[in-house]
Amino acid sequence: IQALHQKAMTGAIKHYGLINPQITDRLNYELSVIEKKGYTPLFLIMEEIVSQSRLLGIPISSRGSAASSLVAYFLEITSPDPLKLDLFFERFLNPARESPPDIDTDICSRRRDELIDFVYQRFGSEHVAMVATINRFRRRSALRESAKAHGFSPEEIKSLVDQLPRRWRGGSSRPKETPYDELVTRYPDARHQNLFRDAASLIGIPRHLSIHPGGIVISPQPMTDFVPVLLASKGVVITQFDLDSVSHIGLVKIDLLGIRGLTVLGDVAEELQNRNPDEYRSPLDALDVIPDKDPATAELLKAGRTIGCFQVESPGMRATLKEIQAGSMDDLMIALALYRPGPLTGGLKDAFVRRHRGEEEITHLHPALSEILADTYGVILYQEQVLRIAHQLAGLSLADADLLRRAMSHFDPGEQMQTLKLKFIAGAGEQSQIPADIAEHVWELMAAFAGYGFPKAHAASYAQIAWRAAWSKTHYPEYFMASVLANWGGYYRQPVYLNEARRLGLNLQAPHINHSQHQFSVSIIDQAPILFMGLDQVNELTRRTQKRTITGRPFNSLGDFLT
Repeated sequence: IQALHQKAMTGAIKHYGLINPQITDRLNYELSVIEKKGYTPLFLIMEEIVSQSRLLGIPISSRGSAASSLVAYFLEITSPDPLKLDLFFERFLNPARESPPDIDTDICSRRRDELIDFVYQRFGSEHVAMVATINRFRRRSALRESAKAHGFSPEEIKSLVDQLPRRWRGGSSRPKETPYDELVTRYPDARHQNLFRDAASLIGIPRHLSIHPGGIVISPQPMTDFVPVLLASKGVVITQFDLDSVSHIGLVKIDLLGIRGLTVLGDVAEELQNRNPDEYRSPLDALDVIPDKDPATAELLKAGRTIGCFQVESPGMRATLKEIQAGSMDDLMIALALYRPGPLTGGLKDAFVRRHRGEEEITHLHPALSEILADTYGVILYQEQVLRIAHQLAGLSLADADLLRRAMSHFDPGEQMQTLKLKFIAGAGEQSQIPADIAEHVWELMAAFAGYGFPKAHAASYAQIAWRAAWSKTHYPEYFMASVLANWGGYYRQPVYLNEARRLGLNLQAPHINHSQHQFSVSIIDQAPILFMGLDQVNELTRRTQKRTITGRPFNSLGDFLT
């Protein structure tokens, strides 16, 4: 704990200079909870992993509720300032909650394995394992495996399986009725009927293990002292227990997740460093100097010209950016929170937009809500606002307020929910003199929102990536679009990104023996940037074209595709 305290104080001085009582009290409180819960090693481990990523020049970003922690911010595990954004530590680590906290980190997808290899080497292969996930039998796989056991030929199996849709409302749990009704009537003979009966009995049963997208556990003693392990086909050691089981035995998972948006930014940053080696010692320096305010970037966002930009390129998100005239990182946070099922289905998004434009009067169910919801025009937009309402209006402790938020988000109608509801209504009357009927109405609004709400901490982390992507597209469109095309896998088919590059006035060319690299790349010829297709794209396009998955139709040549 002394090492963690020292690192946190060093970070506090770096970020704030003078340490005031508010910072001291918050820091001491967080450190006491972390120590009491036994999570000191978790923070020190994450600080070391993040430091190594910077040393290697690997772009990373925080995600989720960990950005609510001042300690995490001072250790530079997370990037948003929790004091500036009024984030609650209890949203991340609740003293009243037994489940462990999540410290999730997004990483450049191309270089994620480098960081995972570092974790294995640094903490020892006997102490590290990726978390397993359990894949279960579904309709098609259950029918396929059962048919093999019943002696059906490969041709017969393929014919049967191809008659089933790939999606089924029954999911992976065992249904009360047979999931093969459409086949039962077509094949009434006893052989097929027995097959369908046996296949139905397999649905929902574990089939095999696979690797969690980013979950890693580190143990103080050899991992086999806690959980059985195996060597995955990828070559890494994984647990034979899934996430819930690993958590039950006391191992705390950390998530190192690869995302394409950071890979795009990393490629742009490398190009900027190559152009200015004296100014940037590493690609990360080029990202860190991107300003938080920029008029040209603001104009791009307001116009919704964000195709290729992380999290804000879908038609719905681009429409939202236009509706609220998003021109800053704070506006991006709002857009990310607005375009969610809760605000969309409950009419909150439309109300927010109207009030934001001045087309509707800002109203509150009770004057006590005016301060809490002032920044969002009287609309509940963030999960943290649910905590503030429960804490400030009803006098619930922040720990109880987070339990309330958690119960709501899991749609838990149980005894705990009813107890918290009565406590909220009574507390609202006593603390804020709110009548019971209005307090119940506030409760219903909170309950309707909490299940789909967005944590402000998460919105802040993603808004930073989205802003940097928009800034890169604004000021270096050639490098940005080349990176988007090279790391294709976004919201749209690749021709959409090619068309966006043309709209930006970029010159696209087929592979060239003197200029092309493995990926899409930029060459400056006669002082003009030209985007050349890479050899890897040629191979990928050839493969995908055979399956008609690029354009929905075949094309005869690369020239056809580029034009």
